[in-house]
Amino acid sequence: MTRFLSARLIVCFVFFMAGFLSASAQQSMARRLFMQDTRIDPALKGQLFFEVENLDFFKNNEYEGKFQKGYSLPGFRLRANAVYYPLEMIKVELGFYGLRYWGANTYPFPSLAYQGIPEWEAKHYQKGFHALPWLRAQVRLSDQFQLVMGNIYGAANHKLMAPLYNPELNLTADPEVGVQLLFESAPFDLDLWLNWESFIFYGDTHQEVFTIGLSTNLKLNNPE
Repeated sequence: MTRFLSARLIVCFVFFMAGFLSASAQQSMARRLFMQDTRIDPALKGQLFFEVENLDFFKNNEYEGKFQKGYSLPGFRLRANAVYYPLEMIKVELGFYGLRYWGANTYPFPSLAYQGIPEWEAKHYQKGFHALPWLRAQVRLSDQFQLVMGNIYGAANHKLMAPLYNPELNLTADPEVGVQLLFESAPFDLDLWLNWESFIFYGDTHQEVFTIGLSTNLKLNNPE
């Protein structure tokens, strides 16, 4: 009986570790694919660049379930912007962001994240593809601190585990907009942000929505 219980514990442990490593591998891959470089290079002072970032994807979520209908995600994300370094410690980006699903002609607007896709119900639509302006102002306050306003470094850059942030949101969520404080050092990293998702005017009937988050990383060993 003892041997039987030990064997079951070993099997359960193996399956747990396999699932854990698989989830960690997926999260690591998502970070490498979606994370943006937050550094400001002082040597680029006075220079102007034009950047185009494109991601084509096909994700199959066709399954039967009680809580969510199946769907597929075939399409692409596109961001095109100009990048200018007016000073050694300041970077400014201006452009647009677009999302296109193959075969879709209308898109709910505004969108916090395209979730529950088979049951979309929205009063306002964009034709052709989902498009938003892109503006980011970033200041390096010191060697460790950076302040970001406008389109912040969101999604995978927050380094949240899957139960807190679904990696699929890297394909479906709008770019985060608000204010962000970044701290990076050899033993410790910090990401403090506010994502303003729904602004209201006087007399609006919908709810104001914003998200405040804090993500920290304590590095006890050499990253290498």
